[in-house]
Amino acid sequence: MRTLYLINSMNVGGAESSICNLVRSLKEIEPQFENDLVTLYQIGYFGERLKQEGFSVYCLEAHSKYDLRVICRLVQFVRNGNYDLVHVHLFPALYAAALSSCFVCRPKWIYTEHNVWNRRRRYGFFRLIDRLVYSRFSTVVAVSRVVAKSLLEWLPFLRSRVLTIPNGVPVPELGSTRHEPGSSRKVRLLFAGRLEPAKGVDLLLEALSGLSDSNFELLIAGDGGQRETLKQLAINYKLSHKVTFLGVRHDLPDWMRSADCFVAPSRWEGLPMVILEAMALGLPVIASDVGGISEVIEHEVNGYLIPSGDVGFLKQQLQEIIEKPQVLGALGRQARDKIVAEYAIQVIAQQVASLYKSVVNE
Repeated sequence: MRTLYLINSMNVGGAESSICNLVRSLKEIEPQFENDLVTLYQIGYFGERLKQEGFSVYCLEAHSKYDLRVICRLVQFVRNGNYDLVHVHLFPALYAAALSSCFVCRPKWIYTEHNVWNRRRRYGFFRLIDRLVYSRFSTVVAVSRVVAKSLLEWLPFLRSRVLTIPNGVPVPELGSTRHEPGSSRKVRLLFAGRLEPAKGVDLLLEALSGLSDSNFELLIAGDGGQRETLKQLAINYKLSHKVTFLGVRHDLPDWMRSADCFVAPSRWEGLPMVILEAMALGLPVIASDVGGISEVIEHEVNGYLIPSGDVGFLKQQLQEIIEKPQVLGALGRQARDKIVAEYAIQVIAQQVASLYKSVVNE
């Protein structure tokens, strides 16, 4: 079976990381599968890594999401590759694939929906456009039940085509580098993700500004349009001596192993890869109860759930773990057990492989 993955780029991100995990695992469990990747804009960090591992990764060199020349390139690429299946991720790759599918007949087309919301859903006329676009895919995979529900509310006609398969993550050995939370040093909080309003880092800084206990530090990994605004907020809240902006990190697992708690105060999400990765390393998570997060985190069992945007609740939870960090150890172990049982990449790759076989043999 020849499968092509299509995505905007393979830069650092959750969807990009999920593709990396998937193609590596499929290579192990289904060696007869041939998996290629093609991007619209640039190969990116994850793409370069996969190339070094022997995977075929290409770029269509689109100049923008309005560059219609990419349709011709994609059509020719799919024809030349003689693919059985094309698996598409994210917008605008979604639209590029839908248009291209009108000109090539052989492969089946699958799309993965990663988010519960996008800007197109603000406008009613996009419902008709999206109906035409999504109709080009034989199957739509949602990364969580909540993502599936929100998509079907937008496009009810997809009910017979949507199924839920979550993202999967490797579950590494913990080794001796994972420290036990509750040591005498400061409680280390970690955030990792895009520095954009959706991720809620401003809410985290506001919550930390009112804590009575100063025995903590916050590490912020990632970059984005809010970076300078958030730095200024840290100064305004008198937190600049407690907050370190790490920038984009390619050694994030090492930072996770050094942290006591991961914090994800998002305003909206699908099912963030970074939360799964943290839990796989035994790192407990405080996260907003949005998207599919509650499908993974059970409050006070393997992490903490916070009402989205509720700074007071977030502050209360942070105060508790800073005063009593010893509670985090058991939460971290339960978090890892949850990932091993339901979100390990080997488990998810088997589900995806079964889907591919079913779709191609329809």
